[in-house]
Amino acid sequence: MRGLKRGRSGSSTTPSRRERKLPGFVVACLLALAPQPLAANEDQKAHALAEQFATADREAERAEAAKKQAEADRLKAVKAAADAKRRAEDAKRETEAAQRRAEQLKADEADMLARARAEAEERRTAERRADEELQRREAERAATEAKLRAEAEAAARAKAEAENLAAAKAAADAREKDATEKAAAESQRQEAAAAAKRQEAAAAERREAAAAAERREAAAAAERAKAEAERSKAEADARKHAEMAARHAAEEASLARAKADEIRQEREKESRRLVLEEEREAEAQRLTEKIRQARAAREARREAGEEPVFASPGSATESMAVGLGAGSAARGSAPAAADDTRVTVLLVMEAGNKGIRRFNKSGDPMLCVEDVCYVGSGPNTAAKRLNRASAFGPGVALGSRAGACNNSLGCVFRDVDLRTASALIQPIDLRVIRHDRREASEARADPTCALNGGQLSCRATVATATWRAWIVPEGLAARAGGSTLQSAVAAGLRAQEAHSRRTN
Repeated sequence: MRGLKRGRSGSSTTPSRRERKLPGFVVACLLALAPQPLAANEDQKAHALAEQFATADREAERAEAAKKQAEADRLKAVKAAADAKRRAEDAKRETEAAQRRAEQLKADEADMLARARAEAEERRTAERRADEELQRREAERAATEAKLRAEAEAAARAKAEAENLAAAKAAADAREKDATEKAAAESQRQEAAAAAKRQEAAAAERREAAAAAERREAAAAAERAKAEAERSKAEADARKHAEMAARHAAEEASLARAKADEIRQEREKESRRLVLEEEREAEAQRLTEKIRQARAAREARREAGEEPVFASPGSATESMAVGLGAGSAARGSAPAAADDTRVTVLLVMEAGNKGIRRFNKSGDPMLCVEDVCYVGSGPNTAAKRLNRASAFGPGVALGSRAGACNNSLGCVFRDVDLRTASALIQPIDLRVIRHDRREASEARADPTCALNGGQLSCRATVATATWRAWIVPEGLAARAGGSTLQSAVAAGLRAQEAHSRRTN
């Protein structure tokens, strides 16, 4: 304003640095309204008015910048949520593809085993038939040999009879010669005729003997040829049997190779199972770290006096908790007594619809409280406490599993330590490879729980889309007894409720 005053007095027309920051219309209004000359107090008032306008402009600029920053933060949060959802969908597709590959591999193995059994049965049948054919041929050869022996014996008997006949004829001829010599009266012609007749008979006998010998030799040659043919045939059968044995050995070697392939595939399956276990272990460790960070952030907000806000792990939606009264926020931020953190959790889950739960509408529930998990031991015994890495390891998945809560959608977890006035609880439906991790929600000991006529009722149910629970103070649970707790779970926790905490 001193610059303006100098301009009006004629000493200077250049505005000061502060005046250049004022909007033009403000300066014009001030010049129009200011009397000539201005007094010192009027200059001060005009200067204060200009400062107010400048301050308002700066606050407007800061508000606009804060609004732009908030919009940028919101866009970043939306993008992060979209990325998380996309990663979850990719993981789901990979899991389903792995399951389909495992089912196809199992079907192929069953088909291969069935074919191997059928081929083995065909080989046994062929071998049995080959043995029967070999026995039949052996019997035929034995019969042929017996026939040849019988024919040889018959030929020998015929030869002996011919020789006897020749001897008899010779004896008769000798007797006739003796008679002729004794008679001496026989004429030379009759004698010559008789001699010629005898010679002809002897020649005929010799010819008959030679023909019989030829016939016997031909028969023997035919028998030898037949025996040679039978021997050749037997050798061919032996070679064929040897070839069949070689094929059988080759098939046995093929079966051995198939068995070796099965063993190799089993080892590959075991390797994949170990890899999956390592991935589950790493995932459990990552989830434990996230829960630890969330708890640290919650404690930091509580120390700052802010209302705690909890988000379900792996979900873009936040768990919305309904307060238990006007002073619930103050109680949540104050340190909790030891008795306020020991509770019994009555849990009822909805049946899953993925994996084996598509057909088996039951469950194997386990309860995790941030980085600690509990396996049920019955309504009268404290639940077994495990760290999260052990709870998600093979000793639980393939061994004890859900303990007393096996094959059940409801379970009683006695003596659960929340460690603080409120904590995140998360039910887990145990499966073999990938467990069904349900959404987490904030839980605290429910002061509305009461025993009425031997029945337990709680008005502040912790509930999500897939499970509901009563958080019963441990002292009240001990007074109620195991049968009352189990009855409440069997009834589905459907007592009259004033309100419930629900995650959509």
